[in-house]
Amino acid sequence: MTAFEDIWNEIIRHAGEEFYELAGRRFTYTADAGSLQPSTHEHAIPKAHFQRAWASGLLGNLRHLRQQFGQREHSYIFSILTDPRLKND
Repeated sequence: MTAFEDIWNEIIRHAGEEFYELAGRRFTYTADAGSLQPSTHEHAIPKAHFQRAWASGLLGNLRHLRQQFGQREHSYIFSILTDPRLKND
């Protein structure tokens, strides 16, 4: 299992818990093997987007994240992948 698969499994494990977008809005999500559906977003976000952001080091550059994934999607990706619950469990 790759390191990202471990992270994705943690993301799935925390589905239904409250997270916060960059602007401070609360959201929850559902997740399965291939995508994540935020409660406050119309479209599911593919697992591949999370994997690409994680692998490329884009988490340190919000502007680049926004350019790669869009105005709203980057906020969910950043908020989830940088949440301490994914690192401290």
